[in-house]
Amino acid sequence: MKFTCLTSNLKKALNICEKITNRNLSLPILNNILIKTFKNQLQLVSTDLELGLNYFVNGEVIEEGDIIIPTKLLLSLISNLKEEKITLETKKDKLYIQTKDFELNIQGFDSTDFPIIPKIKSEDYLEIDSQEFLKTLTQVIKSANAGFNKPELNSVYFHFNNDNMFFVSTDSFRLAEKQLGKSFYKFKGNQEVKIIVPTKTINEVMLILQNFEDINDRVKIFFSNNQIFFDFGSVDLISRLIEGEFPNYKNIIPKTFQTKLQIDKNKFIESIKLISLLSSQIKDINIQLDIKKQEIVLKGSDTNKGEGIYRVKCLIEGYDAKMCFNYSYILDGLESINNNEIFMGISEDSPALLKATNDDSFIYVLMPIRI
Repeated sequence: MKFTCLTSNLKKALNICEKITNRNLSLPILNNILIKTFKNQLQLVSTDLELGLNYFVNGEVIEEGDIIIPTKLLLSLISNLKEEKITLETKKDKLYIQTKDFELNIQGFDSTDFPIIPKIKSEDYLEIDSQEFLKTLTQVIKSANAGFNKPELNSVYFHFNNDNMFFVSTDSFRLAEKQLGKSFYKFKGNQEVKIIVPTKTINEVMLILQNFEDINDRVKIFFSNNQIFFDFGSVDLISRLIEGEFPNYKNIIPKTFQTKLQIDKNKFIESIKLISLLSSQIKDINIQLDIKKQEIVLKGSDTNKGEGIYRVKCLIEGYDAKMCFNYSYILDGLESINNNEIFMGISEDSPALLKATNDDSFIYVLMPIRI
């Protein structure tokens, strides 16, 4: 193999592939990356057996070939190169790296030892606007608990057909649901699709969408009973799906409220952040709604720190109410809402609901703390 490309393009590819590479002591082959020529491109392949990634780097193929190389070592070397162009060449089981002023070789391995990444054979697919997809995942990912021992709660639930599309996550303490309009996606299929995608996969998808300008404007997503495939253009990602049933979350979403309020998001966030400095170890913050004064009163108290009160003017309908919430969960919800005018619905001893005023496309449900 002999291949020439821009050093910056190779760095980008290795940075993404290295995130997939597993520090696996029992299967050391997974600590490597497969490098091979593909048409007039260099294909970089990494996998941890749950995720598989292909990254295609444009350049000039002088000679066909392939090799397996330790990912961390290769990335460390390439990251420190300043030259614009780089040449990769294999001779037996060694990879020779050369620039204008620099050359070295790395001991590699035979490519036949590398795991084969499966392919999905399906004519049905989902096509979704790349930037809207990133916004959606950013809104729902915080409610998926990466440390939870129930896989279906360490995930994002995709539920869609030709008419509606929902992305949902929950860790049993809060829940986020995002609905996308038909202008942002196209579904080629006749049946309703319900799939549970691991948080680990969602984080990799977001990393690709956030860091690369050369991806397609619309992401193509293929799926089978146990796998999902994301086609970004120059990058593609395949992942296992989580088996099982996602919770019947619709029953959790409150429909009526004893008290409703409208408040400025930035002012609300500012007040919570300040009062949270005086909260206890369980991150509790007390919220009191005063109908007569049309204000929300936030209180934080800890015997070792002190106590504080912050009053914020807002519009309130219904009854006076007192509730206690985890302040970091409220902040996650508020920061996930794109509008500045916030609606909050509250019923004592029941879940609260946050969303943008006059916009139901994203809702955030939060359980109160019972003290």
